Amino acid sequence: NGQLLPDPIYAFPVLPEGERGLLGLAVDPNFAANHYVWVYVSRFSAQTDCGSHYKNRVVRFELNDDNTVTADPVTIGCFPIVSQYETIHNGGNLHFGPDGKLYISVGNNDSTNDGVDPAQDLNSPLGKLHRFNADTQFTAPGDNPFPGSGIYAYGLRNSFDFDFDPITGQVFAT
Repeated sequence: NGQLLPDPIYAFPVLPEGERGLLGLAVDPNFAANHYVWVYVSRFSAQTDCGSHYKNRVVRFELNDDNTVTADPVTIGCFPIVSQYETIHNGGNLHFGPDGKLYISVGNNDSTNDGVDPAQDLNSPLGKLHRFNADTQFTAPGDNPFPGSGIYAYGLRNSFDFDFDPITGQVFAT
């Protein structure tokens, strides 16, 4: 309508190839008190803190009332992209569930070409729906299906998005 968009509040450096990039954004359910915004983004990093230089990171930043960011986003957790050349099945998103927990879907990174499907491997974070407490340690809730693990559901190929039924709270993934 001829109106200019406001200036971006933060420019995320992303890996833009294939199914990578700015994958998801969620406003914290306690935003009125903590001003947290959570982001799921594909990035390159010189560190291999997540098993790879290429990774999908969950970061959090604080959005001030004047739409400025208090500081650079803080990395809360990351999921490896198995190879710099795999640009498919990197899909995913993040949402807060009706229980206030942070849910994150992670694609299987098309790693089935080596004969092993990480979506079926409970030792791999790939091909899963994860559920975490919304804290700085990415702690797993005690009532997750796999004790001590952030894994909530597994066997997903490349879930780009998911949502919760507003009446039952049941999760549906695409």
